[in-house]
Amino acid sequence: KIFIITSGEYMAIHAAANIATAIDNFKDRGYASLGGVILNKRNVKNEEEKVNEFIENIDSKLVGTLDRDEIVVVAEDKKTVLEAFPESLMAKEYEVLADNLLKACGYKVSEGNLEKLNNKKVKSDNKDESNDTKKEEAKC
Repeated sequence: KIFIITSGEYMAIHAAANIATAIDNFKDRGYASLGGVILNKRNVKNEEEKVNEFIENIDSKLVGTLDRDEIVVVAEDKKTVLEAFPESLMAKEYEVLADNLLKACGYKVSEGNLEKLNNKKVKSDNKDESNDTKKEEAKC
């Protein structure tokens, strides 16, 4: 399966649409299919609406959402976010995304990962309600 990562920026959606078209053109060959879309937020105006419209247009689904967070820039100097800030909300977003990708590819999520998902929900309760809704959507 192929997963398209995009933001709500015009050129990112345009590129994502081209990739989706290429995947659709080759689907009859049987070696690749579209698994879904990942929203990598850039905090542009109406970003979620734009990406959701794109997803509808290509008849796909949202597999996960990654917030824009300065912690990624800080971590990537030497480590991954999971290595540098394992207890951060951003690390949990990556873990949720990884589980969603595994589910979309037909793998069963392990008990340990289910526990992490549950802990993620508890920790995200401190964020505003709109972010909680988004996190629930990302869990498939």
